Amino acid sequence: MCSVSESSSRRIQYLAGLSVSFAFTFTGAVLSWPSPAIPKFKNGEANVQITDEQSSWVVALCPLGALLGCYFGQVLNEKLGRRRTILASVLPGLIGALLILFTKTPWLMCVARSIIGVGNGITAVWASEELAIMRSHVVESMANKTTTKELFTNMRYRKALYVVAGLKVLQYMTGTCAIQAYLEPIFRQSSSVSGPYVSIVHGFVQLAAGITATFLTGCVGRRVLMLTSSIGVAISLTAVGIYFFLQDYYQLSAQTLSSISAIPLVGVLGFNILYSIGLGNLPYIMQAELFPINVKTIASSLATMMAAILNFFVTKSYQGIKDFFGHYTVFWSFASIAYFGIFFIYFFVPETKGKTLEEVQDNLNVEAVELEQLNKEKQKE
Repeated sequence: MCSVSESSSRRIQYLAGLSVSFAFTFTGAVLSWPSPAIPKFKNGEANVQITDEQSSWVVALCPLGALLGCYFGQVLNEKLGRRRTILASVLPGLIGALLILFTKTPWLMCVARSIIGVGNGITAVWASEELAIMRSHVVESMANKTTTKELFTNMRYRKALYVVAGLKVLQYMTGTCAIQAYLEPIFRQSSSVSGPYVSIVHGFVQLAAGITATFLTGCVGRRVLMLTSSIGVAISLTAVGIYFFLQDYYQLSAQTLSSISAIPLVGVLGFNILYSIGLGNLPYIMQAELFPINVKTIASSLATMMAAILNFFVTKSYQGIKDFFGHYTVFWSFASIAYFGIFFIYFFVPETKGKTLEEVQDNLNVEAVELEQLNKEKQKE
């Protein structure tokens, strides 16, 4: 039987996990807020005078604020610890939410979204550490703490950097944040299905897919899941793009389009499911598994900053590309990244399932040593 102290410790862990989950629930709400808000702006229901260009800035400035939050999060983690850092992230989120609630001015909405983004960025930085690592390996790694410069110049970290950077591109440039932000406008243009109902279905599907992904990750290899995810995402986005191509370029009649109106719904929900089982969560796991402890904090912070930049680029460019080149161009652009991802994962991403951090690092170091020797031989020639 568990002792009283063990039971109390578990209770504290559960409460801590629940508290952190609420922080990420707020993050999810922030990402999804533009989906119902933008249609209300356009039909005048919200009494806000705002252009499409201004709306795109309101959407995109949240990840840009997160970029600044990543820096603050790293500094606060080192000075205050994780608990106080999480508490500190509440303040910008609360201020931004209150501004959004009471303002009718586009530029103040931009300020509010930036402030909220700072809070999200602070929440996103934690350094993941594996509890099962041998003490001797931890001591050895921490005795060799490195700098950001060495992270980029040391050959032993190079492949890990390439892999994590590539996975971050796949994770964010396949358009998940943009699709989530513009979900209702997408379906108002493409389907007879009500936008709000689609958002609800999308949320439940995402929840179910996320839970399923948790079990699959423990049973199936990382590469298999990510390959399956990338293939499914590519096909789903291509299908949605075909629908908008027929609608915008060929300008098919409403009657003809109604007969294929299920394509965007099936495509977006298919994207949601297949993204969640692989590209949505495994890059975070790979990020924790590929980098040794002595560079994990720096690498995690840089990866989070890269994610914020990619997120800003995708969400800001969505509206402009849609207006100038058509909705189908947006989805086919996202799909092209997913097709690239199939080859990238197959040829460059190592399998880490069932391997300890030591084994993963040993495999990466062997390749680094071989590459260094090859470079030395070429220089001699």
